[in-house]
Amino acid sequence: MRTHIFLAIAILFAALAGACQLSPSAPTAAEPATPGEPDAKARVVASAQLPGSAARIVSLAPNVTEIIFALGLGDKLVGATRYCDYPAAALDLPRMGGMLDPDFEAIVAARPDLVIGVLGGGDSRIGPRLERAKIPYAFLQMDTIAQTFAGIEQLGELAGDADGGRALAATLRQELFELARELAPLGDAARPSVLMVYDHQPVVAAGPGSFGHELIELAGLRNAAASIDNPYPVLDIEKVFELDPDRLIDATMSRSEEHMMGFWHQHGSLRAVREGAIVRFPDPVLLRAGPRLPEALKIVATATATRDLAP
Repeated sequence: MRTHIFLAIAILFAALAGACQLSPSAPTAAEPATPGEPDAKARVVASAQLPGSAARIVSLAPNVTEIIFALGLGDKLVGATRYCDYPAAALDLPRMGGMLDPDFEAIVAARPDLVIGVLGGGDSRIGPRLERAKIPYAFLQMDTIAQTFAGIEQLGELAGDADGGRALAATLRQELFELARELAPLGDAARPSVLMVYDHQPVVAAGPGSFGHELIELAGLRNAAASIDNPYPVLDIEKVFELDPDRLIDATMSRSEEHMMGFWHQHGSLRAVREGAIVRFPDPVLLRAGPRLPEALKIVATATATRDLAP
């Protein structure tokens, strides 16, 4: 059984590796295209003109900021969102508003030659204004692990270090592969179901198509929300009772420990509540698809499994 699981993991990461090629060769009859994995370049909304190597970058997403620092290019950043808090040097950057409410005037004043964010943030509002102001921009889709690796490579290319982007993606891919092999379960019967929750009112969870779902699976666990066709499903409490997970990961950021436990104790007949299988991890690494994905996988694994991983 473990041999088959290791093979499945290897196939998964081979697919992720292929999704990260920015200029893939055309498939031949001997090399059919990977189903469901279009060219990674299609997952970006960008201005018509982009700099060959950006020197003044404004980041509109915390994971973008982390990636740029991980590439060793933090000195190119001239602004970031109020949520960009890692690494510590990011706290010294001028604030450009938030992901959903970017400060256009602050962005213009920073004189960037490139603004980078993620799709699903404030791109629909800020993009047209940047276009009119002739400020180059790129918004990348990084919902899944494969998209994140592709995004890291694209960011390296945009920032003038394509080799560094490819190297960082390759390193992260290998780290996740090794962790996933270590965490491979003995069989489906040994895999407890887990619900990862990002908010309480309403309950927002990690569903298929999100990197949170993939982390749960790679940790050798089952996502209780796996049957819901939505990356971030909004659940009423009746649906949570229907899913009745073995364990809960509470990743809500704006709630105290007391508030979190108070919320779940209102629903004491849930299996995870009844058995005390609730773990609170208000760590933004669980919300950011970026260079700390291996750390996020360790958190998911150690929070919900009886095994332990070296720090």
